[in-house]
Amino acid sequence: ADLIILLFSSAVFISYALQCYVPLSIIWDNYVPEKVRNSDRKVLFQLLLRFVVTVFTFLVAAAVPELGLFISL
Repeated sequence: ADLIILLFSSAVFISYALQCYVPLSIIWDNYVPEKVRNSDRKVLFQLLLRFVVTVFTFLVAAAVPELGLFISL
């Protein structure tokens, strides 16, 4: 049972980053400096941004005990 929970959690964690395509596109185009967007390591910076946003939202979800109450607002 623990393996299933681990696999399910991993699948949600990986697919969540794909679902954030539009918000990440907005962040990338409007808030990331031009120097970073035109860098030779553009893909690395995009992956790093995607990872940071994903981890941040997971941490917020874990830190707020009654997340459903905030979502219903």
